[in-house]
Amino acid sequence: MVNIKMSLAIRANSASIQTGYNGAALTKRASFIAGQVRIQAQTRGNGQATVLDLGCGLGTIPFLLGSKGYTVTAVDLDAATIAACQQKNGFPHVKFVTGNAENIDLGQKFDVVIASEVIEHVPHPGLLMETISRHLAKDGIAIISIPNGYCLWETVVSRFVQKGRLVSWLYKSPRLHKALTGSETPFYSKNVLCFHAHFFSFGRLEKLLAEHGFKISSVRHSDLGVLPEWWWLRALKRVECRLADYVPHSLAGGWLLVIRR
Repeated sequence: MVNIKMSLAIRANSASIQTGYNGAALTKRASFIAGQVRIQAQTRGNGQATVLDLGCGLGTIPFLLGSKGYTVTAVDLDAATIAACQQKNGFPHVKFVTGNAENIDLGQKFDVVIASEVIEHVPHPGLLMETISRHLAKDGIAIISIPNGYCLWETVVSRFVQKGRLVSWLYKSPRLHKALTGSETPFYSKNVLCFHAHFFSFGRLEKLLAEHGFKISSVRHSDLGVLPEWWWLRALKRVECRLADYVPHSLAGGWLLVIRR
């Protein structure tokens, strides 16, 4: 009976993941992260891994990894976002904590530390890197995803358009949000007005990582940073995501990285 209940919980959570996280670039990112966690778990010999997700948002990654049996601690600064995650959490091995990714210290080491679409938001990226280093186990990996601060979307939308009242109104309206994205709730966080504080080039990102003792061991591109994740553009967005794998780093819309010390 317990196994049946757990199976149903996993299916229910997996279904909610697909409902709220089904844009092409979003799905590509989630698949990359899950694949890298699986590889890391396999290298440990028992198929298990402990994971820390910094800036977890509405829990897409923690729930996805939880459905695969990994032990996950997920942290976000926004209390309302964490409360929403706790309310729908059906996994005893997934824990949500309110905390600041720049200075939190859980007193624990993890096989994998994730910072997905976080570095560009925090005031002090160097402090975030210190948090990653502080919580990373020996021979562990960190997984980072970050937009190219100089792609079309970041140059036009993130720098200027998103900070206007029209976009803020759109994000706060479930009806309008669903009409465009196909989802009634934001993809990432209850705090929809959390704007980008930094705009990274690949060179600047490499420098930041090196300053904190990290090197890139794997990199993939998310998209080209041209089209939004709107449901009626989904087919074109999928094409964009495929094309992104064939362009140089400077032309990608974002980067999916595995880093090591």
